[in-house]
Amino acid sequence: MYNLSPSKAHRFLNCTASLMHDVPFVENAATIRGKLLHEFAEKRLRNEDTREFEINNKINDYEIFIVESYVNSVWREYNEILATQILTEQKQKMTIYDFDIHLVIDALLIGRDTASIIDLKTGRKEVDEEDNEQLLFYGAYVVLEYPDIQNIRLSIHQKGKMRTINTTPENILDFFIEKEKVFDDIRQNRLTYNPSEKACAYCAIKDTCIARAKWILGEKYGKSEI
Repeated sequence: MYNLSPSKAHRFLNCTASLMHDVPFVENAATIRGKLLHEFAEKRLRNEDTREFEINNKINDYEIFIVESYVNSVWREYNEILATQILTEQKQKMTIYDFDIHLVIDALLIGRDTASIIDLKTGRKEVDEEDNEQLLFYGAYVVLEYPDIQNIRLSIHQKGKMRTINTTPENILDFFIEKEKVFDDIRQNRLTYNPSEKACAYCAIKDTCIARAKWILGEKYGKSEI
């Protein structure tokens, strides 16, 4: 069975055939630095002394800025929703349509009737909070684990700013109900190509995919001409 990671949900929920071309994850300079900054942020949220960590890892002024602004946003959100619980960088697991989904939520704040999920992005490429499948998977975890929650806030924190959408458990459940056929197709190995800007963005074969090439030509010249 395929590994359905929330971080690549934007791809496999839109182009199931992309799962056939998954490659083992290989660390690079950006992912290594990103992981380090997430560790730094967790330490700051725990109010640990990070001076030695910053020196040893040569944390620069911009990195301090994005982490400190994220930490400040998390605590503002904590107070805003009157949270009673905060979880940071904890590995979680849930099951959707018989698929085991493993996830790591950067910050999860739980209040009496409101939950807030904040995803820290350390890269330069803008990540949209709207229609963000990764955040919706995190939201589904909250729906399944915290049945008293009535409001869910989904946020991307990037470049010192937090952008948030408000939704409900019903909306999140509706999203996954609409995706039932997609999950069934994956289970039955009925995989199809469905290229798009979002689905192809980080696909391993984006530069050699015939389906994507036809889609690009169709967008440029009109489908009737290719």
